[in-house]
Amino acid sequence: MGRYKLIAVFSVILFASVSVFSFVTFPKAFLTSDKNEIVTGEKVKVRIEILIPSFAELVQNEDDIIIDGWDILDLSFKKDVVQNDRYILDMIITTFDVGVKEIPQIGFSYTNKDDSDNGEKFFFFSNSVPVTVKSSFNKNEFKTIRDIKYPKALSVPLIYYIAAFLFSLYVIFFSYRNVLKDKIVNVIKLNGFTPGEVALRKLNNLKIEENCSKKQLKGYYFLTSNIFKQFIVKASGFHQKEKTTTELLELLNDKNNVFNIYSDEINKLFENFDNAKYSDYMLNKETFLDVYKQTKQIIERYQQYVREKEAAK
Repeated sequence: MGRYKLIAVFSVILFASVSVFSFVTFPKAFLTSDKNEIVTGEKVKVRIEILIPSFAELVQNEDDIIIDGWDILDLSFKKDVVQNDRYILDMIITTFDVGVKEIPQIGFSYTNKDDSDNGEKFFFFSNSVPVTVKSSFNKNEFKTIRDIKYPKALSVPLIYYIAAFLFSLYVIFFSYRNVLKDKIVNVIKLNGFTPGEVALRKLNNLKIEENCSKKQLKGYYFLTSNIFKQFIVKASGFHQKEKTTTELLELLNDKNNVFNIYSDEINKLFENFDNAKYSDYMLNKETFLDVYKQTKQIIERYQQYVREKEAAK
């Protein structure tokens, strides 16, 4: 009889473990490439393994897959016939931009199966992979290019040169006034933003609705958590930008880290983020707005610290 009791207890524990695992599991995407050093125009094979938990349904469209700075030459998106919750995305990509430093994160979308009629989408992202891109052209290759015909002297009236010059001035003036001026100003402004300013702009751009459902609140917690994590990584100057929350919190224990003095508050915030994202705990608008406000306050205090540090120089 004791043997049957032991089997029953073990079965209950196993069922509970599976239930908890399926509850807290979040969609994940793992990106790998066959090369980390290429020349412009060289093909790179990329594979992304996508894992979708049982409560979610992947709604990604092939046309929605975009990789900044890269051209997609071939794409294959299929479901694993052996493992139901696994998808494989194979791509062949290339770039002609020597300024590219990585294969960036790729975004994917999903919906909850129980809420499929609502059509609300949530998003998750793959990791990024650093790459080195070199030019395929040798600087000396163009020195051997020569004209194969003898030039002929052209007789062009002076009035045409004057007309061409005036037209060129008009085009330059028009382009600067209507296109380049605003574009240059915008680029200067974007490049001048600090990590704190970028994070605050993203938080202010969150469209928080007056009446939020629990699913919407989960999305807001996810976005706020991601913005806050990116802010800490960039402001701390970590070379390896892909870090888990646990790794990030361990690094904040270093007394030389600028966020060390906020480590207790940051630990509490990420604990609130996780409680809200992976359960129904704290899913009400008042609590979210309180967490949202605490997040902004830490960023604003960091901004004040940076300004005081600059003024002291």
